[in-house]
Amino acid sequence: MTLFWLRLRTRFTGWGGHPEDLRFLSWHSLRVFWVYTAAEVFVILSIPVWMFIERRPVDFGRALLATSVLQAFFVTTAVSSLTRTVIYRRRAREATLDPEHLMGYCYGIAFDPPSPCYFRFGPTSDTAEWYLVPLEWEELISAAPPATPFELWVLPVTGWVERLRCGSSEPQEVSQSAPEPLPAGGAEPNEHPPDEAAVDQPEDEGGTPDEVLAMRHFARRAGLIWLRTPRQIFWSWAFPIAAGLFICIGAVVYEIWLIIRYPRVIGSDGRAILLVLLILFEVLGLLLVACGLRPFIVWRRVRRLDSTPTQATGEVVAYCYFWGSASTGHDQSDEKFIQLRAADGSDRIFRLPPKLAHRVQRRGEHVRITYRTGNGHVLDVRHVEVPVQATVTDGSA
Repeated sequence: MTLFWLRLRTRFTGWGGHPEDLRFLSWHSLRVFWVYTAAEVFVILSIPVWMFIERRPVDFGRALLATSVLQAFFVTTAVSSLTRTVIYRRRAREATLDPEHLMGYCYGIAFDPPSPCYFRFGPTSDTAEWYLVPLEWEELISAAPPATPFELWVLPVTGWVERLRCGSSEPQEVSQSAPEPLPAGGAEPNEHPPDEAAVDQPEDEGGTPDEVLAMRHFARRAGLIWLRTPRQIFWSWAFPIAAGLFICIGAVVYEIWLIIRYPRVIGSDGRAILLVLLILFEVLGLLLVACGLRPFIVWRRVRRLDSTPTQATGEVVAYCYFWGSASTGHDQSDEKFIQLRAADGSDRIFRLPPKLAHRVQRRGEHVRITYRTGNGHVLDVRHVEVPVQATVTDGSA
């Protein structure tokens, strides 16, 4: 629920955005307002035209009532866009480009990729506030110990975070650059010219076709369900089995009630139709129950497996998303598979859940993966500076 309200605050009030971004969003919201206002006017004016063509008396009351849902949608969207335009412009006008230096501690973090990360920061837990930071900063923030001091450089009115510094003895600092100014006249900013270094550097496709094919084969052979937590597997079988049983039992009870309640209305033909519908619903319910049997069997086996945390460290030699690739496009919220090569040359494939998939973005990175011994469920992913010689370490040691 906290993440929902944070998203609502960010999208509706523009909190966490740069003044240049707010100017662009206000211009875009104003365009949306005029579009839906024109649509509302078109609907209202089309009523007498339609009645004139049909040669019917004009009754605006019934016509407006008939199109009330459509008009309510247009009016609500137009008013919301106009409100956001006013808020964005006021924030952008009152904002200053001189960041304010703040010091404090981290009291919480909330993120759901591919959305940005929300960071609760302040001198005390009572005065701490939520700030919007890039998703790439999440690993640095979550890896810091609880009593680690943080420093933020924030624009006072908009809450846009320019820099973040973590630690006091050996501080680590990350920053983000301000967007390009919006051209005069409210036009969309032109695309930036491509950087020569970026043009010369080939795009990281995640691995060779053979490596990607091997990871996809691993996903199909092992099954994604084995790599999930017991709680996730529980809902994978509980919902389809419950829905299937409800459909099977509910269809029988409902048709028996119809036959008993309306015996004269439902004749022999009606009973035949009810029998066919009953068979269809029973087949549908049994199919849902069958879909939940395999997750139920896996859930019982996973509960008996060893859940001791284990670590594996190595170099990312290939990666791919379960749906799509770097060339065909993919959803950033999908599971990601990586092929990890240890110092002794052995390779192993891991599945990264959506909340950890953003931590591996290119090949050649050295990471330490914490996973469960039994089913290989990944618990955490951390970057390491230098390769560690030990390939696998028992977390209980």
